Amino acid sequence: MKNCPLCATEYYDEAKWCPDCEYDFPAGPAAAPPDADEIWRELERVADEQETGDGAAAAMAGRIADLYREADGNPHEIWRLSPEFLKNADEYDMAKRLFNRWKTLSKKNAG
Repeated sequence: MKNCPLCATEYYDEAKWCPDCEYDFPAGPAAAPPDADEIWRELERVADEQETGDGAAAAMAGRIADLYREADGNPHEIWRLSPEFLKNADEYDMAKRLFNRWKTLSKKNAG
């Protein structure tokens, strides 16, 4: 089984594309998920209202940023709202890890 790097839906290894988001799977082995630094760079771009990339890190950063904004800095709301914004538990773990950085960035951008 493999997961789509954009929407995290699980498919059989033989799948050629993701019908949910129309991502074409590469012919070789599955790509590694983006790491925290890649996602953080994209989150900074989102926070600064800059254009983001079009890869898996940018897609995940967009979902995480939307979650942070909706939760308005409340960690309990992040947990409660995460099923509406995130695709899987790995994204939630990444959102938890990056939350303190986001709070610092939000304060810097507000002031």
